[in-house]
Amino acid sequence: MAGSVKKLLIGIALAAATVAVAISSTNGDKDRPRIVVDESLPVATFAGGCFWCVESGFEHVPGVVEAVSGYSGGRANNPTYSQVSSGTTGHIESVRVHYDPAVISYDGLLAAFWRMIDPTDAGGQFVDRGEQYTTAIFYHDEQQKRAAERSRDALAATGRYTMVIATPIREAEKFYVAEEYHQDYYRTHELRYKYYRWNSGRDQFLNRVWRDRKGGASRPPKDPKYAKPSGEERRKKLVGLVKEKGEAAKIAIRNVRRDGNKHAEAAQKDKTITEDDLSNLKDEIQEQTKDHEGQIDKVLNARIQELMTV
Repeated sequence: MAGSVKKLLIGIALAAATVAVAISSTNGDKDRPRIVVDESLPVATFAGGCFWCVESGFEHVPGVVEAVSGYSGGRANNPTYSQVSSGTTGHIESVRVHYDPAVISYDGLLAAFWRMIDPTDAGGQFVDRGEQYTTAIFYHDEQQKRAAERSRDALAATGRYTMVIATPIREAEKFYVAEEYHQDYYRTHELRYKYYRWNSGRDQFLNRVWRDRKGGASRPPKDPKYAKPSGEERRKKLVGLVKEKGEAAKIAIRNVRRDGNKHAEAAQKDKTITEDDLSNLKDEIQEQTKDHEGQIDKVLNARIQELMTV
């Protein structure tokens, strides 16, 4: 079989093997993941210096479904990390938060956000200096704007800070998802992340500012709208999410199969391969993708069984 056809088969195999990852991390740009999230969920956007730290902070907040690192507030279209970090685009490192309002309100997200940053620093955050590392609350509607202003004013009234709060409240602008490397950095590069975070001085500052009278770091105030769901409710929601991701993965594999067959048929029309090669190629595509569908089913069933026994 021609070398070009072998390359096609290898490409199809690789695409199918990585399709589960592709569900949440691919689009037209090889370096820009597409984060698949329920579009009905409300969105909030915050900037708090290094987006690795802010993303990690929000992903540990109950009710946050997904936190995505990216860039917002600047002039350039589709900026890269190197461009933003140079301070020439006007963008600042930001995090887009998708949350479940049945679990946490926007006020709850604001309360959590203040405990991730130094709102009095107008020149950056901790060790990271420059406009690209400054803080901001990007509101998506007037309700968010008013809530952010109330939250800021209430924080200022506590007297917790000796300097004025400098975090601006800005209308949300286009959000550009950061490169794949930066997503979930606190998990994918755990040791490097911990080393950076400790040396940035962020935690030392937060522990000092938010220390309670007993000498321990205080917790964010309980969200008045938060009602802890029952174990059964949590299981049902998790099982539903697992099934959704599994179905999305299967759809992606079927798309890989369809595209592979199209490429094979085009190669046959161009006389790159023979009729026999075409038949063999389609059989291999079917076998490879079917095998990956079976693997997905196996993983899904194991995960659902695990959730049902929690």
